[in-house]
Amino acid sequence: MIVLNGDSLRKYIEQSGIAAYKKRYCFSDCFNYLNSDDKNVLCLYGLRRTGKTTLIDQSIAELNDYSDCLRIICNINDDMSDIIECIKNNDKKYIFIDEVTKVNNFINTSSVLYDLFTYSGKKIILAGTDSLGFYLASNNELYDRCKLVHTTYIPYKEWNYIFDKSFNEYLNYGGTMTDGSLFYNEDGGYLSYINSAIVDNVSNSILKWNNKRNYLISRYSIEEISSALRKIIELSNRSFSYKTIINSFESHDLGSLNDLLIKHEITPLDKDKLEPYLKGRLHIMDDNIGLDKKSVQILTDYLIKMDILVKDNDDYIFTQPGLRYSQMEDTVSFLRRVLARMDYTTKEQNIIINKLKQDIRGQMIEDILYVNLVKEKKLSNYEVTKYRDDSTGKEIDLILINKDTRDAIAIEVKNSSEKVERQAAYLLDDNFCNQIQKDLNIEFVHKLIAYNGPIFDNNSYPVDYVNIEDILTDRWLDEKYAVKVFDEDLNPVIPDR
Repeated sequence: MIVLNGDSLRKYIEQSGIAAYKKRYCFSDCFNYLNSDDKNVLCLYGLRRTGKTTLIDQSIAELNDYSDCLRIICNINDDMSDIIECIKNNDKKYIFIDEVTKVNNFINTSSVLYDLFTYSGKKIILAGTDSLGFYLASNNELYDRCKLVHTTYIPYKEWNYIFDKSFNEYLNYGGTMTDGSLFYNEDGGYLSYINSAIVDNVSNSILKWNNKRNYLISRYSIEEISSALRKIIELSNRSFSYKTIINSFESHDLGSLNDLLIKHEITPLDKDKLEPYLKGRLHIMDDNIGLDKKSVQILTDYLIKMDILVKDNDDYIFTQPGLRYSQMEDTVSFLRRVLARMDYTTKEQNIIINKLKQDIRGQMIEDILYVNLVKEKKLSNYEVTKYRDDSTGKEIDLILINKDTRDAIAIEVKNSSEKVERQAAYLLDDNFCNQIQKDLNIEFVHKLIAYNGPIFDNNSYPVDYVNIEDILTDRWLDEKYAVKVFDEDLNPVIPDR
């Protein structure tokens, strides 16, 4: 255990360089807690590299009261009794405990922090690598005694504010409080991150949760649970890769993959010949997780509770776009080798690969906007859904519905900076839109195209074009549009922004 307070803590904070770091939006939750009468324990709940330790250090620096702050860094040899003794021997008001999930009996003894300290006026902020442990504790020992501050999900608006980088960079690298290179590095990249930040996080927390109701541990070894977690994550990404690449052969606004090849006088790609390679690479037919159905659902729910996945009908979307895109790069690199074996020239390969990447990015943009709308707190009174008519293949990418009034906004998402007439075909199809309104019991009050170009608002045209970045950063504030629901008065108060 490392213990810092007073001058040693001041020196540590000054040397850390955090004064130059911009603050995450959830910093206000931490700082407001420290200055409130809230008697709960506050837990920073998120994956690695999402800023938990920095939030602790920024909170200490903002308090600027080093004589009344205690910073504890735990290790695997520590026990909860060691933490209790340390707090008692250092009578401080503000207690910051990092890596607390390394303490073996934390989950089952964490309530003692509330019973002995926060209830009597001390403020305690906890952080740890195995953050699922906080969720398990919050439903058991810390039930109704803790506040979870989520750090895993980093929306583009916040990422853009902190790093001042474009949406394209967010799509490639977003998801952590780093430059995103950890998804692509030579040490295993995204696979290493999945194993260390997600699989180990969940597995270690489950293993330390010595509870008689622990359904998973009573039936499976921790190795079997870890293996199942990897398969659940892999299956989600395999499904995304396969569907997106195969859908490239379908006709859509800017043409199918083979439409493009014909335009360039290149032999069309035979989907039936490509599919076996793709299915083999992605193990599409191998969907055996290895656990019973209930166990798979428990693990999937954990991933959702940890903000790693968001459910989208029968599929799941990763909230860290850089993680998913790095996996797509791996799949596309494999396809390039397949195309070479099919005797396509390097130039022809580049045309095909660029088209596949464009379609992959297009689907990811739709997913990012979906997640942003679903997780936006200011949209809690809105339902986000999609609509597809399987009999005709017609669909609307996103529909934002006011739960009270049933007023709705239809959104088509396009990875294009051009306005093409076919993009609005479904939005302008009165019969199709009337069918949707009847089926969902809604009334469309706005229809728009979310794309990469400038805002196009013409009263003579019933569909507006709005830049995706303007939607995701709340810059699009005209009362006529959907972002009116992003009430400016509800923006978080961030010190030093």
